[in-house]
Amino acid sequence: MIKKPIYTFNNTTSLGVFEVPLNSIVHIEDLSGKTKLVEKISNGTMNASSTIQDFLDDSALYLDIGAEEIIEFVGANTTLESGVLYVCATTGADLAEGTTAYTLTLPASPEDGDIIRIGDKDSNAQSRPALVERNGKTIDGLAENLTLDVDYFDIKLIYNTTDSDWTLTGK
Repeated sequence: MIKKPIYTFNNTTSLGVFEVPLNSIVHIEDLSGKTKLVEKISNGTMNASSTIQDFLDDSALYLDIGAEEIIEFVGANTTLESGVLYVCATTGADLAEGTTAYTLTLPASPEDGDIIRIGDKDSNAQSRPALVERNGKTIDGLAENLTLDVDYFDIKLIYNTTDSDWTLTGK
C-alpha cells in the first residue's frame, strides 16, 4: 500500500493548491462539513495565483476519489457517529498533547446498517494505537474492544441490529 500525503483546503482557502505535489490527496471541505477527496494528477495551466476553485473547475487536473463524506480528524478521545470517516492522528500536532493512545467510542444506540470508517493518517498506529470501545455491543461477535495498532489501518464497521453486532471489514 502506498501512502499519499493529504492536503486540506476549505471554502475560505483560495491559494496554495498549485504547490501541492502531483499524486497527493486533496481534501476540500465546505461550510456544512461535506468534503470532496481528489487525487491531483496535473498542474495543467495552473500557476501560483490559481485558486482552489480554478483547480476544481478543470477536471483534467484531478481524479475524484470520494465525495460528500464527512471527514473528522481525531487525535483524542472521541464518540463516533455513523456516516463519518474518522482519520486518526498517530503523530504530530494533530495528537492531543501527551497522548500515547486514545479511545474511540462506538454509538450507544446505533441503527441497523450504520457505517463508521476509521483510517490511520500517519502510519504510526503500532506506536500510538487507538482503542475502539464497543459500548455494550459486540464487534465481529466478540464482547471485546478493538485495538487499532496496525500501521495504515483502514476499516469499516457496519451495525446489525438483529445480532447487536458491529461487523468489521476492510474499507
